Order: sequence, then structure tokens, then C-alpha cells
Amino acid sequence: INAEYGVCNTTMECSDDDWEIIDTNPVTTNQLTFTLNGKPVTVTNPDPEMRLVEYIRDVAGLSGTKRCCNEGGCGACTVVLTRTVGGRPESSSINSCLRRLCSMQGQSVVTVEHLGDKAQGYHPVQDKVARNNGSQCGFCTPGMVMSIYGALASDPKPTESEVEGCLDGNLCRCTGYRPILDAAHQAIAACAGDDVIPSPLPEPSPLLKVEAPGTLAWITASSLTQACSLYLSLIHI
Repeated sequence: INAEYGVCNTTMECSDDDWEIIDTNPVTTNQLTFTLNGKPVTVTNPDPEMRLVEYIRDVAGLSGTKRCCNEGGCGACTVVLTRTVGGRPESSSINSCLRRLCSMQGQSVVTVEHLGDKAQGYHPVQDKVARNNGSQCGFCTPGMVMSIYGALASDPKPTESEVEGCLDGNLCRCTGYRPILDAAHQAIAACAGDDVIPSPLPEPSPLLKVEAPGTLAWITASSLTQACSLYLSLIHI
């Protein structure tokens, strides 16, 4: 720390250009203001222990952002953060379970709900994940979508290695990642205008025929486990 210049931004020997001017008389307030999904939010007397994921889910009621490991290891809580750096906005995906709510002053957060929905239409990232069967149990899907979206927000044309790297912090126990990676590459092509118009998603169809004593019925089942459960219910075991 230097009384004239402020704080040095490097651990090496500092020149005059390395110093950042700091405010020695900061303004103190009990209000926190930031933007959530395009809307300004003001929190009075925010809890210094509250994490961003807790505010998103428990206060804002946006349950698409998942709370799982609480230590930044699974990526289920991923959101995209935009802040001003050097006078220019910079966007990146972050783990909302590691970010304190009080650190959000003047910044902007986007959750998966803001990207798209059935009523308004889906974002290309959401669309491609669905079309490539990139979701099975679905718990990790919002985090995967936001990580891919964050990569696009920071660089509209990332390299192949950067696309794969953007998912390094996201865990999936179901898909084996290949469908998700395929979806990521296709989403980037779509956002760059290199994609053909996608065909509609196929409608789900009845999969299994279940027979019970004295009964013959078609049952719509999404899995063999569900079909077995339906069968047991029909024969009253």
C-alpha cells in the first residue's frame, strides 16, 4: 500500500502504472443493489453470511439454479455474472454457492429462467441440449446450460478446446457428457448463424405394453422401472 497511489496490482516490483487509486473515504450504506435477470434488485441490510444461490432460490424463488455440493465442485448452481471491468462489461459463469450476496453490488446476474421457456421460446443452448438428449435425470442440466451460455457470453466464437473447457466444473452422473458436448458445439454454431432451422422435437410415444391378469392396456412409461411399477400396481401386489 502506498499513501500516494493506493494499492499495487502486482507482486513484482511496481512502477507508477501498476498502482490503482483507492477511495480512502468509501460511502457506507445498508442497501445492496444489483440486477437479477434484467430487473433491478435492492436488498436492505443483507445477511453477510448469505450466499448468492440462497438468495436466488429462497428469496427470489428461482429454483432452476440448483443447490448441491455448496463448495463449487459440481456446477449445478452455475449462473452468469456480468460486471464492469475497465469501463467495459465482462461476462463469465460462476458458482453461485461460492459467491456472497454482499459482493454483488452493481453487478448483473442471469439464471437459467432468463434464457427462455416453453411460452417465450428456448435459447439455442437449451434447444440443443434437449435435441441431443443431453438431459436424463435433469438435475445438472441448468448448470450445464449456464456454463455453455457463459462461454458464449464471454466469447461468441470459442475454440473447440474452450467449449470443452467451459464444462470442466460441471458434473453429470447420467449422460457420459458426449450428448452435452455435442449440444454445446451445435449451440455455438447456431448462435453464430451457421445452423440450419431445427426440426420440431418429436412427441413422446407409448413405449411399453403391460399385461395383467384379465387386463390388456397400453401404458405410457418413460422407463422400464416405471413400467414395472405400473405392472405391480395393476396386479395389486
